[in-house]
Amino acid sequence: MLSFQDDSDNRAQGFLACVTITTTVALVLISLRFYVRLGIVRKHGADDYTIFPAMICAILALSFNGLLVSQGFGKHMHHLMPQQQKRMRIWNFVLYIPILFGLALSKISVGLLLLRLLGTAASKAQKLLLHLIIYFIAAYTLIELVNVLTICRPLAMLWTRGLHGTCRSFSSVNAIGYFHGASSAAVAFSLSAMPVIFFWKLQMKRLTKIITCLLMGFGIFDGVCAIMRTVLLYTYAESQDVSYTSIPTTIWGNLELTFAIIAACIPTLRPLFRYFDGSRLRTSFTRRQGYINQDQVRNQPLPSPHYRAASAGTTGLDLTTFKSSDLHHPYGREPDLDSDAKTIRKTINIEMVA
Repeated sequence: MLSFQDDSDNRAQGFLACVTITTTVALVLISLRFYVRLGIVRKHGADDYTIFPAMICAILALSFNGLLVSQGFGKHMHHLMPQQQKRMRIWNFVLYIPILFGLALSKISVGLLLLRLLGTAASKAQKLLLHLIIYFIAAYTLIELVNVLTICRPLAMLWTRGLHGTCRSFSSVNAIGYFHGASSAAVAFSLSAMPVIFFWKLQMKRLTKIITCLLMGFGIFDGVCAIMRTVLLYTYAESQDVSYTSIPTTIWGNLELTFAIIAACIPTLRPLFRYFDGSRLRTSFTRRQGYINQDQVRNQPLPSPHYRAASAGTTGLDLTTFKSSDLHHPYGREPDLDSDAKTIRKTINIEMVA
C-alpha cells in the first residue's frame, strides 16, 4: 500500500525565500559600500575589514540554510527518514557558527565606523565607551561559542542517537543563550542611540544631524530581531519536532545577521547620493600639494575658530577640527588661496551642500 507525505504544512519555502531576499539586499548594499569606499572616496578602514567577513558569514549561512531545507527542515519530524533527521540536525548546528561570527563582526564594524566618523571630535570618554562595547561584543560571542561547543561530550550526541557520553542541561545552555541574545540586542540599541548623543552637540547643520542619526538608527531592527530570536529560543530546546517548530528561531537569527550588515552599510552610502546629485561643492586643502577651486569658495564665509566640519572623507560624515586662522594670511590681506594652500600641513575637507 502506497503512502504519501502531506507537504501542505511545510514552512521551508517561506523560510528560504525570506532569508534569500534579506541576504541579497545585504549583498547589494555591501557592494555599493565598497564601490563608494574604493571608487568615490578612495579610502577604507577597519570597519570595512570587519564587515566584509561578516558578509561572507551571511553567504555561508544562506548556503547552509539551503542544505538544511534539502534535508527536510520546515517539515514535521515524522515525515523525515532517520538519515534526514541526522543530517538536518548536523546542518542546523553548523548553521549557527557563521551566524554567531557574522553578528559579532557586523556589530564591531558599526562600532569602528562610529570611531572613524567621530575622529578627533570624539572625547576620551566616548572613545573609551566604544572600545569597551567592541570588547564586550568579542567577550559574549566567545562565551556563546564555548557554550555551543560544549553542550555534549562527544558533540556528535546532538545528532547521533545511541552514542555514550554526557550532555549539559538545557537550562544551563539556554541561560547562556539568553545572555548572548540580550547582550546582542542591548549592543544593537546602544550603537543606534549613540549617534544621537555624540553628534547632536557638534556644530553641524540640523538636517545633517538628523540624517546621520536616521542612517545609524537602522540597527534598531537588528535589536528587534535579537529579542525575537532570544524569546523563541525555548522552542528548540523543549520541542521534539525541531525541524518544524524551530523555524521562527532560525528565521530571526538569519534576519538579525542580515539586518546587522544592512545597518552597518547604509550610513556609508551617503557619498553615493551626493556624488550623483550634483549639489556638492568640495574644497580640499591637501598637505604640501593642495588644490583649491577658488571660484567655488571665494564667496563662502570662512569657518569660525575650531569649526567642526562634516566632510565626505570616508563616508560623508567624518568630522575634522581645525582653526580658521589656518586660512587667513598673517598680514591681514585677502588670502591667495592657490599659494597659501601649499603651506597647510594637514588635509582638511569641507563639504558645502548647496
